[in-house]
Amino acid sequence: MIDSTDWQIITALQADARLSFTALGQQVGLSGPAVTERVRKLEAAGVIAGYSLQLDLAALGANVAAFVQLTTSPQVYPQVHRLVEQTPEFLECHHLTGDASFLIRVVARSLPHLEALLQRLSHYGPTQTALVPFTPVPPKAVTAAIFEA
Repeated sequence: MIDSTDWQIITALQADARLSFTALGQQVGLSGPAVTERVRKLEAAGVIAGYSLQLDLAALGANVAAFVQLTTSPQVYPQVHRLVEQTPEFLECHHLTGDASFLIRVVARSLPHLEALLQRLSHYGPTQTALVPFTPVPPKAVTAAIFEA
């Protein structure tokens, strides 16, 4: 069971996963050893699945971002999964209900590069692409409010 102190820890680590246990303990009102034990329990329970680094993809040269819907048949799902797993430009892949089968987040260096990636996907079925000119609301942290009645 996740309590309010666990949520404080989760919130603080989502804001800065590089916090030391001492600094994290100070933020949530626990000693370093106590907060370390709680974090380890959250990790062991799978609540904290890992830690990551956020990159500015445009600063790295990935100037095109897009979401691609792929409509295909269940028989080729395994091949689509492999293609997405093996292609570094495909950053996320979500199976959908409704008309489209998958929603794939893609980054590319240029529009011709994106076109080449789309050709690889279109082998499995029709695609519909939406370019991302900007992201007005960046990804948000998960909070306890989501799970409250």
